[in-house]
Amino acid sequence: MSEHTEGPWQSEQAGPNTWIKAKDVTIAYIGGKDSIFTSHPGTPHRANARLIAAAPDLLKACKEMVTDFDLGEPSIKHSLKLMEAAIVAATD
Repeated sequence: MSEHTEGPWQSEQAGPNTWIKAKDVTIAYIGGKDSIFTSHPGTPHRANARLIAAAPDLLKACKEMVTDFDLGEPSIKHSLKLMEAAIVAATD
């Protein structure tokens, strides 16, 4: 059993507010005009939200990479594709 809310997680923008959700359940709230974080101008709230939302995919890819190193070349290529997709999701 996982110790975190199962993914996929998505970041959603609503005005100045950014939410991290999984299956319509709010995981986190970042920034926005009503947030204490507004006192930190220049904080990249949307980029932070994308990174947080990608966390389950990044964790899964890392776990598979560790396992796949024991299995050889074809499995490593599969893990690298998962890692690349997770990186895109975190930085897109």
